[in-house]
Amino acid sequence: MEGSERPVEAAPALTCWGAAQTVTGSQHLVSTAGGSLLLDCGIIQGRREETDRRNSSFPFRVDHLAAVLLTHAHIDHCGNLPSLVRQGYRGPIYCTSMTAELAAVMLADSAKLQEEESAQAIIRRRYSSPWIEPLYTLQDSARTTGLLTPVEYDSPLTVAPGVTARFTDAGHVPGSAVIHLQIEQYGHRYSLTYTGDLGRPGFGVLPAPAPLPAAGLVLCESTYGGRRHPDPSTTEAALAAAVARAASAGGKLIIPAFGFGRTQIIVHFLLKAMREGAAPSLPIFVDSPLASQVAAVFRRHPEAFAVDLPGDQAAVRYVTSMEESASLPDQPGSSIIIAAGGMGDGGRVAGHLMKTVSDTKNIIALVSFQAPRSLGRQLLDRPEFITLFGKDRPLRAEVRHLEGYSSHADHDDVIAQLRPLIAGQPKVRFVHGEPTAAGALADDLRAAGLKDIAVPAVGEVMELPADPD
Repeated sequence: MEGSERPVEAAPALTCWGAAQTVTGSQHLVSTAGGSLLLDCGIIQGRREETDRRNSSFPFRVDHLAAVLLTHAHIDHCGNLPSLVRQGYRGPIYCTSMTAELAAVMLADSAKLQEEESAQAIIRRRYSSPWIEPLYTLQDSARTTGLLTPVEYDSPLTVAPGVTARFTDAGHVPGSAVIHLQIEQYGHRYSLTYTGDLGRPGFGVLPAPAPLPAAGLVLCESTYGGRRHPDPSTTEAALAAAVARAASAGGKLIIPAFGFGRTQIIVHFLLKAMREGAAPSLPIFVDSPLASQVAAVFRRHPEAFAVDLPGDQAAVRYVTSMEESASLPDQPGSSIIIAAGGMGDGGRVAGHLMKTVSDTKNIIALVSFQAPRSLGRQLLDRPEFITLFGKDRPLRAEVRHLEGYSSHADHDDVIAQLRPLIAGQPKVRFVHGEPTAAGALADDLRAAGLKDIAVPAVGEVMELPADPD
């Protein structure tokens, strides 16, 4: 529990309560003499009973929080903020203005899903007790949105007595930030850099990430430790080839994709391939109300991108009604359908898969990581039959795994970001990655001369080292 048995004049401390040795539920508590700060408040994903229990309670005093600092609007970093507000938090949630706009969209969508899942569970239990409450509601989401407090990149602000925060561009998604804290207490100075999710400098969709601020302790993501992204030209060629194959066969190209980030990137590269003649021009339908709202935010902020991504979003048809969604696979001719549900489970993509998996003319292109036991992973394994809506359907459509569309920094990108800090010998702690991924990064950094590297466990308390005078 926060602050238990710590000396009165102890150094500031960091405790990782989420995304420790895993990639879900980012949530890191910084305890200082001026108050506690929460870095991100992501939802923990996994089996429902366990995750509901962990998401509905916090292992620290919510009323002790001076502020929340949010790196970006992906749900694994912001998705449990409404639970925090539901339990009484009323302080500021600092983030960039772009993140504030996107988080409002993401949290409302998440709350709607929470309410729908709760209602469905009640119906399945035939209205028997105990009554199943949603994790949070649309009202909780609206209260949370009211607490979002926009800040500008590279503009220091005081977030608690003795604590100054500065946000720098992480280059991961629009509005994403690295958070740098400078802390003064009991006559000493301390510093912490939290990367959130780092972006890819060579991807070209967003400006490159800013250099990481030096600090005594660096809390760094490790999602792609040990892995390298393919060259972007290879990625683009594979997508263009899938379009060409669907067009020549007269079939549909079905692309399951998450509504914020991946969908917009896929649209950009599809239109780029068509403009350059690398792929035939086909109608593109984006079947996701969430993606439509995200695209509207993007169109308001063309300055946030290194390419005309907002213009790309205006060149496709966004589908919001269920009636039009249901009709898309039945429309004559070839087309591209990008639908909500990046792993094939849930969302609107399941309905499209039901109508297309058994036709050899169609292609299913998987552009995201496919978790074990997900429908997407089953598709990659190419079984004879796929179960959709309780029925086994023959899998005759072609399945392609198109890698390289992640906006995360890969292994070499993370090392390149950390390398300039090695001379200062900071403590580096890896989070938001599996232990093998964090271990691969740690091995390379040790070989480069960094001495103090570790992968914290959930609940592990780490004191910040004092900065040199």
